[in-house]
Order: sequence, then C-alpha cells, then structure tokens
Amino acid sequence: MNSFDFLIQQELKKIHSQNRYRFLKEPLGYDFSSNDYLGLSQNEFLKEKLKEGIQIYGCGSSASRLIRGHRKVFEEVESLFADFVNSESSLFLANGYLANLGLLDLLGKFNAKFFCDRLNHASILDGIRLSHKEVRYYKHLDYKGLENLLQKENSNTLKVIVSETIFSMDGDKVDIQKLVELKEKYSCILVLDE
Repeated sequence: MNSFDFLIQQELKKIHSQNRYRFLKEPLGYDFSSNDYLGLSQNEFLKEKLKEGIQIYGCGSSASRLIRGHRKVFEEVESLFADFVNSESSLFLANGYLANLGLLDLLGKFNAKFFCDRLNHASILDGIRLSHKEVRYYKHLDYKGLENLLQKENSNTLKVIVSETIFSMDGDKVDIQKLVELKEKYSCILVLDE
C-alpha cells in the first residue's frame, strides 16, 4: 500500500470510529431534509408535463442560453412569473445555488463589501468567496451586531446585506422588516435568498 492509500485508510478508520461515516440513502418519499419540500418530484401532473416537454424540446438545452440553448418557452415562463410577482422581469436559472453564485459574484464587480449572516447557505458563502471581496460576518439573526458592523463601515464601497429568509438548515425566520430598515438607514443593497 502506498503512502496516499495508507493516509486514506487512516482517515476512514478515524471517521468510522467517530460514527461520522455516511451512507447513501434512497429517498423514502419527500421530507424536509431534501430539496423536494413539497413532494413535487413525484407529482403526476408535473411528470406528464415533463414528458410532453421532452417530446417538444428534447432532452437538453444543447448549450448555455447565450450560445444556442435558449428557447422561447423560457421567455414565456419568465414573463408569466414576472407578472405573477408584479415585477418588471425575471430570470430563471437551473437552481438556487447558481443564482446565488452569479448574483453575488456580479455584485462583487461593483467593489462591494458583504455583510453576511454566519448561518447563510453554502451557495451564498461560495458566491461571496467567488467575488474575492471583503465580507463581514454577523452572528446568526443578530441585527444589533449587523448594525454595529454597518456603523463602523465608512468607506464608499457598495454595502450588501445578504441573508436567507428562512434558513434552510434549521428553519429560523429572518426579520425582513428589520433588514429593510438597516438597508435604508445605511444605504445598502439587500439580497434575500428565498
């Protein structure tokens, strides 16, 4: 056994001894520990509509939307959703992780400084890291701590408060009104992950 294999085996033994070894599990229906919160992955209506979509559009986009993967149906869905939420427009992405990566990296291009709840989802933390901009973390749901950080910030950088609305790992709810008040008081941008 070479030294790398030995190191791997030692680490696996350590993980087993600490009862931290994880196994893959088949889903047993939907539950709140998955991303299938509402059980939509097994909804018969949606499964039929997906089959219809495959017959019309095929099994993949063939490229990114900017290259050759755009479909008129994407625009239609985005327009319907914008109307539904009374917004000027909307943009659908493959998943929320990509949305956070893209948005936070983009905001970093404007020389942003981020103010981030310590328990934000990994997609938020990764998006901020990807931006290579400064970040100030505040204790989970500690609005006074956040305000203290904002008060100390006297630079002319774009200040961005980033939070989940309902924290996906433990279900805590953010006080959106309090974040809006801080956003307005300190001239920040507020990014909420819903």
